[in-house]
Formats: sequence, C-alpha cells, structure tokens
Amino acid sequence: MFGEIPDKQTRSDRTFISLLELSPDGNWFMKARDTIEPGENVMVIFTHGYLFQIHDDKTGLTGEWKINPNRHVDRVIIYHRDDDMKNTVYVADRVGVEPAQREGRYNIQLAHVQYVGTTSLNWREFAETTQNSIRYLP
Repeated sequence: MFGEIPDKQTRSDRTFISLLELSPDGNWFMKARDTIEPGENVMVIFTHGYLFQIHDDKTGLTGEWKINPNRHVDRVIIYHRDDDMKNTVYVADRVGVEPAQREGRYNIQLAHVQYVGTTSLNWREFAETTQNSIRYLP
C-alpha cells in the first residue's frame, strides 16, 4: 500500500528522519519516541485495525477510543498488529475528533498518514507502557 521504507519522509512543512535499525531477521527495532519531534505532544495507539482506516488521500480515522477530545495532541502514532502478528507503525497529524457511535468514545480524524515501518517490539516495549491501548508522550 505504501511501498518501500524511505530514509526520509516529508510531513507537511517539515521532514523527519526515522531512527530505525534493521535487525538480522529483517524487522525494525523502533520505539514510539523514535518518531517524535522536539516539542510535540503525541498519542500512541495500539490497534488490531478493525476500525482503523487509511484513505487514498492519506486521511483516515483511528477507530473508537475513550479519550478526552479536548486534550492537545499534535500527532498520532499507530501501532497496528495484524492477524499474522506483524506490527506496522504509521504516523499521522491529528486534525480533529468526532463522536463515535458508542457513547463516550471518539474517532480521531487523521491527515498525512504515513507508513513508517514495522517493529519487532511488543506493544509494551514500543510505547514504554503497560497494557493500556493509548499512551500520551510529550
């Protein structure tokens, strides 16, 4: 869907270089913090992808989450584990939230969704957290 993993990826008005290291088995060792730029507030989400959407124009939705819709978040990092246990990482700008069908939950609206790569780290290692599916990082 997104092709090869480039050394550089351009996001709107700035460029970031992914701090990735290829392991001997072809997986990437990467933590959520490796994709954060100075001064950013990010939300890191673990999903199996049932409601996660990426559109052709690189916009998308995260699915339904129990969050504070007023909390300031610049970007969203998505850790997507598929049915084959492959952990794919995407980053996106958060452009808004909309109420979900389930009461008290919200869909996070995304723009500039980018494929970053895969990681062999489990969720707890990647997000430096416990089992919670959402993690905020300064």
